[in-house]
Amino acid sequence: MRSKASDNRPVAEVSATLPATAEHLDRVYATLSQFWTELERSHPAPPDGVWRAYFDTAVGEIVTNIIRYAYASTAAGGEMSMAIQGYQDRVEATFRDRGGPYTGAPITDARLPLDSLDVIELPEGGWGLALTLAAVDRLSYTRDADVNYWHFMKKL
Repeated sequence: MRSKASDNRPVAEVSATLPATAEHLDRVYATLSQFWTELERSHPAPPDGVWRAYFDTAVGEIVTNIIRYAYASTAAGGEMSMAIQGYQDRVEATFRDRGGPYTGAPITDARLPLDSLDVIELPEGGWGLALTLAAVDRLSYTRDADVNYWHFMKKL
């Protein structure tokens, strides 16, 4: 982790590589907590708790998707890397794994059904990307060779 002061460079940055298993979610959130502490020390106007809750939700949804889907074919799971950078005007997160590729619908098609929202009739799962898209300003997925990259950004 490091702190820098420049518009082009992160003012706070943290990264971690850890097992992509549900048993290690606490390490994901510990890394995220470490980032928020660093950002509070280095940013003149860090985001409030509501803003952070949206960002934390996006982190949780992407990590859960990596665990559940990218490594679905391996009982032991795999490894993932996460990097979070805070800038003067935004916060970005990048996740990398070597699991199976994302094969779902285009991520831009993932939307919450707000027009006909009846929570009783909603299916229990399948909302991760829609929640992520609702929580951030930009979300992208790419695969290069055998590596998946998820990246999102939320403006401050």
